[in-house]
Amino acid sequence: MTASQEFVHSWGDDLAEVNEALAEVFGNDGHWCRVGPDVYTVGIGDPEYRLRGSTVGWHVDLFQSSWAPEFGELREVPAKYRQAVAAYIDARDRLTMPPPKVEELRQRGEPEDTAAVHALVGHHLVLLEDQLRALDALQVSLSEEARCQPWASRFLSKECQEIKERQDCVSASLVEYHLGEAGTRVNIWFWEQGFDLPGGFIPLLPDSAPAPETAAV
Repeated sequence: MTASQEFVHSWGDDLAEVNEALAEVFGNDGHWCRVGPDVYTVGIGDPEYRLRGSTVGWHVDLFQSSWAPEFGELREVPAKYRQAVAAYIDARDRLTMPPPKVEELRQRGEPEDTAAVHALVGHHLVLLEDQLRALDALQVSLSEEARCQPWASRFLSKECQEIKERQDCVSASLVEYHLGEAGTRVNIWFWEQGFDLPGGFIPLLPDSAPAPETAAV
């Protein structure tokens, strides 16, 4: 068996503890489930542990989400769709970066290197666009019936909402970089209904959720 550096580091590089933990969580009395050809722990937390086949046997790494009962959407995903959802979560993990703060843009732009600032902002926007494409690939893999299920509508909408919020953060930093904080600020926090993707429209909130202006406080 092999292991990712991230997984080994999470155990303080103590290989004895790693082997003991794996034997416990993936043993006959452990809490795990199959997701396609892979095996995931259930209830360890976020992240979970995952076993995937490799040319030398099993490879263990971390999965940046949880199938545990308390997690909600992932627990409710039908077994036949879990592999597609897991593939999206892996893509999201690779593509997600904290939006740049205006201080970071100012450092990148010294002395007056606007092109470097725009390149950094463009990089973040490309990552967000790639995440939307990965999310669209997930929704295309779902049947029409599955898309209407509560777990799917909540999950897709929640992901779109988070992408929209990060888009707004990137835009807000760029506006502040160019215009500063003096005077009336440009308001970019408009409410958008959703993303019109090639595979279909995804609202920012599922149908069962209250609109922002009517949500309880």
